[in-house]
Amino acid sequence: MAAQDGISFHTIAKSEKIRKGLIARGFTNVPKSANSVRSQVVSFSKHLRIKDKEEISTLKKQGQKFSVTLDEWTSLRKRRLAKIKFSSLSI
Repeated sequence: MAAQDGISFHTIAKSEKIRKGLIARGFTNVPKSANSVRSQVVSFSKHLRIKDKEEISTLKKQGQKFSVTLDEWTSLRKRRLAKIKFSSLSI
């Protein structure tokens, strides 16, 4: 929600409706502080980076071709954001 919808960490931590929705979806440890939400998001993003690196390395070792797309933009708060997407090509 923070990355995709732009909802602040504080809002996620303090909103009872969001907290109840996350618990209903099976999340067991929903943090109550913005710093805890932030640390979970950062930890998850590191996990995704490692996973992506492993997937790219596997594709390279197999000799498969792949493409990388970069989308960069500036938010209304003047923050620079980037999205990197890669996909394997079937030839």
